[in-house]
Amino acid sequence: MNKNLFFKIKFILVASFFFSTFSCIVFLNISWATTYKMQYKFQPMDPSVNTVWMPVPRYWDGQGMKKIEGVSISPKPTSHYQESNGTELAYWEAGDFNVDKTFTIDFIAKIEPVKHDINENTIWPNYDTNSALYTTYTSPNVWTQSDDQEIITKATEIVGAETSPYKKAKLIHAWVSDWNNISGPPPTVPDGSGEKDAKSVLQRKWGGCGGKATLFVALTKAVGIPARTVAGYHPSPYQNVSFSPGTAFWTGYQDNNVLKVGTHVWAEFHLPGYGWVQCDPTQSTMFGEIPQERLVLSKGDNIKVGNGFTAGTLTCDINGIKAWVHFPLTPHNGAWLVNLITDILNVDTPIQIEQNFDFTIPRAVYGTMNLQINFKYFGDQAGTSLWYLDNYSTTTSSSTPITISSTDLSFKVMSSTFTSNSGDINLWLEFNYFGNQNGKMLWELLKYGLN
Repeated sequence: MNKNLFFKIKFILVASFFFSTFSCIVFLNISWATTYKMQYKFQPMDPSVNTVWMPVPRYWDGQGMKKIEGVSISPKPTSHYQESNGTELAYWEAGDFNVDKTFTIDFIAKIEPVKHDINENTIWPNYDTNSALYTTYTSPNVWTQSDDQEIITKATEIVGAETSPYKKAKLIHAWVSDWNNISGPPPTVPDGSGEKDAKSVLQRKWGGCGGKATLFVALTKAVGIPARTVAGYHPSPYQNVSFSPGTAFWTGYQDNNVLKVGTHVWAEFHLPGYGWVQCDPTQSTMFGEIPQERLVLSKGDNIKVGNGFTAGTLTCDINGIKAWVHFPLTPHNGAWLVNLITDILNVDTPIQIEQNFDFTIPRAVYGTMNLQINFKYFGDQAGTSLWYLDNYSTTTSSSTPITISSTDLSFKVMSSTFTSNSGDINLWLEFNYFGNQNGKMLWELLKYGLN
């Protein structure tokens, strides 16, 4: 096996192993990067619309969104700019509209789920409290009131005597995502209704994704950790990992169609010497990982739309400041149509080798089953490279395509299909059992085939 193959992000999962039976506890599903051709399209129906803003996809830090390229905006915007947080916006005034008032952004995006492999016992260096990043993302604003005494008191109560910024953020995430503390909107209240600033959410004890994100950010800032909101689109239904080819659209403010994508707001916090770490305060399991492809369109909880327009009549706006921008903006409330059209261009190879020689086989299909396998590299002994089976999982079926020999514990992954836009790839693997060392069952990858 070529150990120098291009490496990808590592997803570490947990499984319990026995000599004759395998049982696994799956914490994460699939790992791969997919390249999409996307078109983001907006058509306001109100004839009085004379200003439009749209968020423009951009590359941030390689987490989740590995690449954005080929961005084309039509018609040519009156202005295309980055606001102070880095969010890109295209802005049109009436004189620059098309006759049919249709606005499109075409681009190519390479996207994968996010996973941060962080040792929570790491001793972190001190923050540079004089840096622009620290002062910007710990400062309070109308959305994340981290200087409010009620928020400071709650944040201090949550973290207690903890000093690690990572563990502080983890404690805050666990508290916000717990519905016993902050529930979702009541059944009688639409998810988009109600104030979404941090203080309002804390006081009434419920909020949607935006409200939970602003509360997480405010509490995290209050204990001295830089944090900000993140917003964009995710596959829908929510449990889907990847975007589906085709067109997803809304009319008016009602989701009256079967959606293939959904808007969402989540968060990230900054660790000294490491960088930004994403988490989703609506999901208790999504701390330091987002096991789903997401198209990021904005970052920052104090976004000023700009261009000399006071955006007080725009949705989710306080005094001209927005906590996220994922939807096109116009100060008019008439009907509109939004499309997000996706086509899969390419999916990465089904065998992904890490720098430490761990590897993952994601998104293979065996009959009606989706298959994922994770192997951890154990080491080299007498010229033999050894792995242990860290985890495998299947979905849509309780059976497994992994067959274990009852005599010598060798096993095979039978011929499975890895589906990509360019055609199907047949994949098979064969492992020989090497032995048990330090409680780990070790195998040698004897051969594999891709057709």
